[in-house]
Amino acid sequence: MNLFVSILTSIIIVVIVWFGVIYQPSSTDIDIITSDQAHEIAKEITAGTSPFIAKKIKTNTDKNDVKYAVYNTPVRSVFGVEQHMKINDIEQLWSKFYRDQALQSKLNDYPTAAYVLYRNISKDFKNADITIGYHSDELSNKPTGVLLPVGYYQTVLTGNDITSIQLLKAWQKLDFSREVTAVIERHQLNKSADVTSVRMQVIYK
Repeated sequence: MNLFVSILTSIIIVVIVWFGVIYQPSSTDIDIITSDQAHEIAKEITAGTSPFIAKKIKTNTDKNDVKYAVYNTPVRSVFGVEQHMKINDIEQLWSKFYRDQALQSKLNDYPTAAYVLYRNISKDFKNADITIGYHSDELSNKPTGVLLPVGYYQTVLTGNDITSIQLLKAWQKLDFSREVTAVIERHQLNKSADVTSVRMQVIYK
């Protein structure tokens, strides 16, 4: 299964998304940016998207408008690799994740989803405790892993064929006037390790 290619694709998308989040304007400046300017910024950020991503992730930006809803988080814990780090260096953690043979060997079968959990996010959104892994139930002996914060999670984005622009817009839709406790991304996988759908949820303090 082409897990390496799928994860490499995810690395590129995550770096693009967090570049947009980290360098987004402050809340006092948001109203100054026009829709035309936002469109141009998004075009610049995604200009380097690889042909593979362009093929695998369709560019239908009208199909998955960001909607808010309240759900419980889909998993209780995530087991994988974890590090406190700069968010824009997350590709290093992805590399550690797919090279961790001990972790991959614990899988009972093909994984149904990969999770990215962001906790203890700094106020400037530059650093966080990041965990990349699987639902503990998909691993042998069901290790405890990192427990997700208890509470209700708002679904910021969910759907198939999610584009990098939509992910960027979803991060920008977070309520930055409130303190973010955690953000979790669920990347649904098929047996070829291709991402078939994405859900991003946030919990506030």
